Amino acid sequence: MVEILPDKFDASITDDVTFTALLLDETNVFALPGSCFGADNFFRVVFCAPKEVLEEAYGRIKKFCEAHAV
Repeated sequence: MVEILPDKFDASITDDVTFTALLLDETNVFALPGSCFGADNFFRVVFCAPKEVLEEAYGRIKKFCEAHAV
């Protein structure tokens, strides 16, 4: 699980649900909101994809966070 600090992002990201929805919409990276597991403001990363796919996804997540940072 990775923690999300909503106050570090622009107004479009208010919680883990909006974070993961926008992440999927903008980058085509699927992650589960932590609130599905009782962990608000976290998102779940799954490591079952091949290493190359994970590296691509991590890069997309980084760019997504940078684009929405305040």
